Amino acid sequence: MQPDTTVLAFSTIGLGFLLFLSGLEIDIQHFRGQRPKQAGLGLAGTVVLAAIVGEFLFIAGLVENALLIGIILVASSVGLVVPILKDADVVDRPVGQLTIAGASLGEVSGVVLLSLFFSEQSTGAGARLVLLLGLVALVALVVVATIRAEHWMRIRQVVSRLADTSAQLRVRLSMLLVVGLSALALHLGFEAILGAFFAGGVLRLVDPHAERTHPQFHLKIEGLGFGFLIPVFFVTSGIQFNLGALFADAGTVLRVPIFLAALLVVRGLPALVYRASGLVGKEVVASGLLQATSLPLLRATTSIRGAP
Repeated sequence: MQPDTTVLAFSTIGLGFLLFLSGLEIDIQHFRGQRPKQAGLGLAGTVVLAAIVGEFLFIAGLVENALLIGIILVASSVGLVVPILKDADVVDRPVGQLTIAGASLGEVSGVVLLSLFFSEQSTGAGARLVLLLGLVALVALVVVATIRAEHWMRIRQVVSRLADTSAQLRVRLSMLLVVGLSALALHLGFEAILGAFFAGGVLRLVDPHAERTHPQFHLKIEGLGFGFLIPVFFVTSGIQFNLGALFADAGTVLRVPIFLAALLVVRGLPALVYRASGLVGKEVVASGLLQATSLPLLRATTSIRGAP
């Protein structure tokens, strides 16, 4: 059984929306004090371990591209981590703050590196880097323009007045931003998920206190995402998963625990540096396990034609 074109389209939108929510959860408040240092040390350890493990798997003949595996191992999914921390009511505790900071750095690094080295653009990495910098510059202009628009009282009044009516103006403007930046990323030869991720980051930058000033907006966005679009992505991923092919070869089956162990080591082991911030053993283990959550980027690589 294979999903039809319509379901696949909604699945792609769900993946982009998950990356959008991930970008929306990245708060610069989490990178103050000692957190940036601890999260940065953790990311540095992750990058080193990812390079070593990726090269080892390549030499062992278990993978075809060491760089791709290394990038995948670096990535986290802050869009999945934050809801779990919220449900556990630990977002404002040190374990929550450090986990979000570490997962944020991992997600940003994974998405950018994947787009930089494995997008559809046929030019070399140097040309892609120039295009990526151009995309970042355009995103910065969008941020500046949006902040300026926010300062115009008339625009703010219109948006506030129509935000909770049938017009749902705030939600529609957000969707326009997601579609616009995704289309821009595709036009420059990158993946749409990069644009969606940037869209979430833009909204967080221009309206950092949105959860307090207009909480209904976040409830609507999360309801649309986690209630409809994102489940379609996960269900479609399950439908497309070929269980028969997995068990057809013993070598393929053996790769599963190896890759799982690689994820846990590369993303989980560097969480040990969080002990310097006062985290106890259980909190370090929980943080490491949460940072090893990277299914969205894993799934995204299967749809990127530039990735072998």
